[in-house]
Amino acid sequence: MPPFTPDGITIVMVAHGRRNVVRQTLAGLAECVQPSTYEHLVLIENGPECGLDTVVSEFQDRLSIIHNRINSPRKTIALNHALRLIGTGWALFIDDDVRVNPDWITTYAEAFAREPKGLYFGGPTGVDYEQRPAEWLIPFLPESARGLEFPEGTTEIRYPTCFLGFNWAAHIETLMQAGGFPEQFGPGTTFGGGDETLMQLKLRQAGQVGRVLPQAKVWHHVPADRCTAEWTLKRVNASGRVVGIEAFWYERQQPRWFGTLRAHLRHARNRLAYLRLADILSANASGRFSLRSYWAWLSGFSHGFRNANDTDFPSLVASKVHRPMAN
Repeated sequence: MPPFTPDGITIVMVAHGRRNVVRQTLAGLAECVQPSTYEHLVLIENGPECGLDTVVSEFQDRLSIIHNRINSPRKTIALNHALRLIGTGWALFIDDDVRVNPDWITTYAEAFAREPKGLYFGGPTGVDYEQRPAEWLIPFLPESARGLEFPEGTTEIRYPTCFLGFNWAAHIETLMQAGGFPEQFGPGTTFGGGDETLMQLKLRQAGQVGRVLPQAKVWHHVPADRCTAEWTLKRVNASGRVVGIEAFWYERQQPRWFGTLRAHLRHARNRLAYLRLADILSANASGRFSLRSYWAWLSGFSHGFRNANDTDFPSLVASKVHRPMAN
């Protein structure tokens, strides 16, 4: 295994199948300008073997790829495997279906050199739709499928605002000291997400601040089957479950009379802000879906709250930095 250095940059990617998509992403990364601190790309293939060896070999010389495989389909287990493998330096996280600009790595490298302590970093995201969804549906899609932009002049983010998992970076030793990625969450689990959100919550608990890099934008490939109404409802339901779990443990930390009822009422009221009342009154597609989305989220919240004892979420909740999510 080649050495990794404390100031070195390692791109971390988890991939399974979709060889043509992985090839396109690696081709884009191979065109990037590589700063002197760039060391390797660690690609963790999770799940059954799916023949990525030939794709990796095409870009080995240009990207210095370290290719490992684990049996688990959980992305967070693969990410923690990568952290242990690398051990030190900066981890620059990306997905296997992302398009980047040639200066993407150097933008991060300059930020690492300029502000090396107490920070993690991330940038905005756009989307490359395989087939653009109906316009009324786009506002309901998760940020990974509609894009994430930051208001002009934004330099820092604070939880619950988080960078998306395919465009952010942190020092590996800080991630490991915070306990690594929560393995009950993320792709390959019943939640399907929440991994980067909870990891960044743990960094906030450790005193880290998220620095926005406006120039470090990437574009996420969104296949047609991941921007449908039914898929969106599943993601909304899963999001509600994560918030329900969080709310349960928050109530346990700060017990109150009728705490369970008050938590449900508070979050149900907050979620009302997502309803499109004008569309509901006009009974159009957006209004009808707004109601379906509301009930899907509430159902997920209730399920998460009831089953929170089955998770290790207490280790992720600290009242000094916590404020309950409503999204």
